[in-house]
Amino acid sequence: MTVDEESPLLQNENPPIQETSLTLNELKQRTDYTNKLVVWSCFIGVFVAAADVISTWSSIASQFKRLSEGSWLIVAYNFSFCLALPVHRTLSSMYGRKNILLAAYILFAIGCLACCLSGSLQQLVFARVLAGISGGGMISLVSIIITDLVPAGEVALFRSYANVVNVLGQTMGASVGGFLIQTVGWRWSFLGQIPLVIICNLVALYGLPSWLNERKTEDDYVNFPSDQTLSA
Repeated sequence: MTVDEESPLLQNENPPIQETSLTLNELKQRTDYTNKLVVWSCFIGVFVAAADVISTWSSIASQFKRLSEGSWLIVAYNFSFCLALPVHRTLSSMYGRKNILLAAYILFAIGCLACCLSGSLQQLVFARVLAGISGGGMISLVSIIITDLVPAGEVALFRSYANVVNVLGQTMGASVGGFLIQTVGWRWSFLGQIPLVIICNLVALYGLPSWLNERKTEDDYVNFPSDQTLSA
């Protein structure tokens, strides 16, 4: 190509700009793919929390010779689960989505271990409360994180996936739990959930971006009356 006094001096700058634009687009696609993969991994926690239903509470209560009080095992989990849903949302805005989700996974694992080691029905009920509080966070926080990580056009789609996983957990939890109780015992049915929660915790720890810990609110306290009115 002939160069004269009217030729642009920066005629070779366009190819690098196009290459940079393509590279940025590829990076964005890879980031979106990674975020979606992390969200799908967190769905394991949604399934576990939804499936954590004691379908054979009567058998467990009978082993403690407290059959008439066995229904407290279901009430303890469901009641604490519902009360914790709005509280986790507020805490995640104060201390970061990632931090609270990791805390929920750890607390749920501790709750499952406490259920496994319970020596009385009262101890098991308390452990179920602990598991219910953290289980509410494992489900509600994933729904919030979807909004933060997934492209806006796919948020509704991924939330529908989360709802499907939730329903599958509720549907399959009773039958799977009953099978485990009849084969390996009710203590192992709780203990078997811990490895799955550990996997979710590791994925969230190393996969979720650190900017999810940014503070989203100016409040320094949890408005329990307002949150519990909402959950009611």
